[in-house]
Amino acid sequence: TPVLLGVFSFVGPINGIDSDGHSVYLADADYGLKIVDVTDPQNPALTGSLEIDGSAQDVVLDDDLIYLVDDQKGLQVINITDPANPVFQQSLPAVSDGAGVEMAGNYLYVSYNFDGLAVYGTWISDSIYFSAGYPTPGYAWDAAVSGGNVFIADYYGLIALTQAAPFMTVEPDTIRFQGNQDGYNPYPQTFMIDNTSDGTLQWAVGNSQSWLSLSPSGGEGAAEITATVNIAGLVEGMYYDTIVVNSNATNSPGSIFVEFRVNPVNNAPVLSDMNNASVDENSSLQLHVSATDQEGTTPRLMAANLPGNSTFTDNSDGSGIFDFNPDFEQAGEYYVIFIAIDEIDSLLTDSLQITITVNNVNRSPYFASEFADTQITEDDLFEFIVEAADPDADPIVLSCSGKPENAEFTDSANGKGYLSFQSDYTNVEQTYTIEFTVSDSYGETAADTISLNVLNRQLEVIQVDPNPPGSGIKDVLISDDINVIFNEPVDEATLEGNISLSASSGDQLQYAYNSELNTLVISSLGEYFSILDTITISISSRVTDLAGFPLAGDVSRTLITGVVVYPGDADNNGVVDERDLLPLGVYWNSDGPIRIEGGDCSWTMSPAHQWEPLPATYADADGSGTVNNDDICGITENWGLTHSGEGDFKKDYDEINVDINRLDGTVLESIYSGLLNCPQSNGKEELLAIMASVIGQNDTRLPVTVELYQNFPNPFNPTTSIQYAIDSRKPVRIDIFDIRGRHVATIVNETREAGVYRAFWNGTDNNGTPAASGIYFYHLKAGDHSLTKKMILLK
Repeated sequence: TPVLLGVFSFVGPINGIDSDGHSVYLADADYGLKIVDVTDPQNPALTGSLEIDGSAQDVVLDDDLIYLVDDQKGLQVINITDPANPVFQQSLPAVSDGAGVEMAGNYLYVSYNFDGLAVYGTWISDSIYFSAGYPTPGYAWDAAVSGGNVFIADYYGLIALTQAAPFMTVEPDTIRFQGNQDGYNPYPQTFMIDNTSDGTLQWAVGNSQSWLSLSPSGGEGAAEITATVNIAGLVEGMYYDTIVVNSNATNSPGSIFVEFRVNPVNNAPVLSDMNNASVDENSSLQLHVSATDQEGTTPRLMAANLPGNSTFTDNSDGSGIFDFNPDFEQAGEYYVIFIAIDEIDSLLTDSLQITITVNNVNRSPYFASEFADTQITEDDLFEFIVEAADPDADPIVLSCSGKPENAEFTDSANGKGYLSFQSDYTNVEQTYTIEFTVSDSYGETAADTISLNVLNRQLEVIQVDPNPPGSGIKDVLISDDINVIFNEPVDEATLEGNISLSASSGDQLQYAYNSELNTLVISSLGEYFSILDTITISISSRVTDLAGFPLAGDVSRTLITGVVVYPGDADNNGVVDERDLLPLGVYWNSDGPIRIEGGDCSWTMSPAHQWEPLPATYADADGSGTVNNDDICGITENWGLTHSGEGDFKKDYDEINVDINRLDGTVLESIYSGLLNCPQSNGKEELLAIMASVIGQNDTRLPVTVELYQNFPNPFNPTTSIQYAIDSRKPVRIDIFDIRGRHVATIVNETREAGVYRAFWNGTDNNGTPAASGIYFYHLKAGDHSLTKKMILLK
């Protein structure tokens, strides 16, 4: 239950009030600001006043400042450092009729009847500024702030707003320093200012004690502030200060408590004297380090500029051990610093630098190559690359001794040496101990050896044939020499009496030795070998190589010579005539050894390798290796020429029993086409006439009458070709009759369109029984036309 303690009356009405416990601050509508002392609540007394030409509506206290809102004068900032004599500090004109004021953090929230809410920043006490505003729908009477929200009492009710003002964080909230009297200043420390909300944070820092300084003292946004203390002039004891952070944040100001402990006077530790030291590469060095402290504490020891392969151990008793194990790459000087650190004040130290010299130790060079005993065979090339290196990168020299006289060694001056040895018969059955030596510029050396044994190469005959292996040619051209090739040079003196040569033809043979090619060359005493001759070569094992080692065994070889071809004489009967067409047809498109690159039909004796079968050899007139159109011109160009050849194609033809039926239309057409392309000659004209009787002229016009041509070949055995022409579509029949008029066979019986055709008779009757030798008639019946011709079957 409230109880009246006291009353103090004023002339004007009181619209706003605030208090700090010992004074009350009143907004007097008629007289402005009134300050009443309420130390004795029962007897309140006027302390001071400040008249304002308007109507004071509300008031709020902030330390030694009063913020008063007037409906005419706006926001008034009044300094009440002396409450008895308040004075104006700043005046912000009214937006409209002022109604109420609220303070939260560093912001004032002023209500204006006709313009709503106005927000003012107060974080800089002598420079209040307008920050933001919010128009309300009715009369704004007052405002209240809770957290990040603002609530406005409006004519139309309550209006709630959220603030977009900065919110400041300051971390840490405590900073502690420690130092020694008359000692070094402690290390500076930092704290962070940040904004965790919207808007731009503006801040300023300050403190009261002179031994503490801050940098920077103000700014915007997040920042790191450095706090530095100065121990000069301070005696042992505890010192305190508070850092105040003012900002435009809603939660301003912030603060940080600072504590500074000043310890009694402390002396730095002292390291014991040490001498410079030296150590060889790949050796060990150990140094003992010690330090003392006047205050009796135990210094902490450490080392700086430690070289590789070294360690320092603090024994935690004022002593330490430095261990150094330099490797072969660490020659030189090292400057090591030993440091003693005071136990109480880490800024109090003593240091000592010494020079440690690592002496270079020369190491011997070494071989990087692998050395292995080796065997080679006479005439082999032996190559060996020796590689060496020096671990200290010193220049090195390579040398070689004990090598064969015909071997060469080269030092490439880059750590590599090259031994090259082309062995020959003088090295056979010799063993060489070859030593390689490497030396550096200090005279250090290393050596290694290999054993090299040279074996005899067994003398052998590796080829007895002028034709290369794999060529498929098994005979010798009569114009070629026969080469007996050895795998190494032979002692020419041992050939005498140990070579036997013979020919089935009785020809006399001779030999000569080519020492450059290791070849025994065999030839006829005449101009050529005989054709289809059998030559036997025997070589005794008494033949030796240059080292005196004998042939692996007796060698005997038998070779057959080839034949000669006269271009165009395809049946090899000694004359070029129409019968030479038949072998071309029989062996058309056959392949065999090439006789002349590019082909040549000139009339001359041309040595040739045998084809399979042998008669096909003569059909390849131009020597191109294929029986084709080009060989036909060999007949026409050499038509009627003769030679003393002993061949008889008809005999060969009988033996292989060639069926003329193989000469199908494609072959005959090809032969005829080839004839047309041959150069003009008597032979060409005669052959064209013969072929015309077999296949007709090469004319694209249709026949104008029925024709029956002479059969080809004639006489024949067992097959012949019969050519005929039809002038229009009609039934066609061809019958074969013997000389007595008896019907033997019907070979055509069908309707034909106009054109030239060819039929074949294989010398048998309709039952397949072979007909006897004799004269036969073939009869063509084509519509109303009848034609008959005679032919001879000759077995």
